[in-house]
Amino acid sequence: MTRGKKLGILCGVLAVAIIGCIAAKQIAEHAEDADTTSVMNIAAESITGLQWTYDGETISIVKSGEEWSYETPENEEDMVDTADAEEMVQAVADLRATAVLTPEEQEGDYGFDSPTCEIIVKTDTADTTYTIGSLNEITNQYYLQITGSENVFTIDTSFIDMFEKDYDAIKATPVPTASPSPSPSPSASAEASAEAETSDSSETVSPSPETTPEEE
Repeated sequence: MTRGKKLGILCGVLAVAIIGCIAAKQIAEHAEDADTTSVMNIAAESITGLQWTYDGETISIVKSGEEWSYETPENEEDMVDTADAEEMVQAVADLRATAVLTPEEQEGDYGFDSPTCEIIVKTDTADTTYTIGSLNEITNQYYLQITGSENVFTIDTSFIDMFEKDYDAIKATPVPTASPSPSPSPSASAEASAEAETSDSSETVSPSPETTPEEE
């Protein structure tokens, strides 16, 4: 490798490091203000559906009453585990930003063109897309942008972990049902009664004959 190529690689690495440091500085400057900043004011009970893509598979679930079912891929036989669904819904409702960058403060690329993950949160009034960009390896936080907002948020990696689930990971386990014992047929009952009577007759002891004394 020539000296010029080595210098070019070093410059590239340095540029990436500088961008990361600038982003980390921005996050640090705004972290205190974001401690109580909700990414979106949404109550858990108002969420009626979630959609996300994991490992190339798009999964969409919807709520009906107190139960959750699959919308994509559609399968009427399988149900979604209620505890898993409610845990994901609560994660969306409780999501807090570690920092908020306004349009004037945004610098560089945050990875929204090739997002790490996209999550669609559904309510009765609107669908909101959470676009999760690249990971800042210095702060170990992801960049996030949501529809309807020009701000860029940073969030903890734990939120992404919540949606790293495929179809089977949230499928409810069927509860086994006990099969009723079959009732005996009338003919079987009659045969059993006849056998019982025969058995009783065979067990009856016949009286022994009387013996006469021998003549002297």
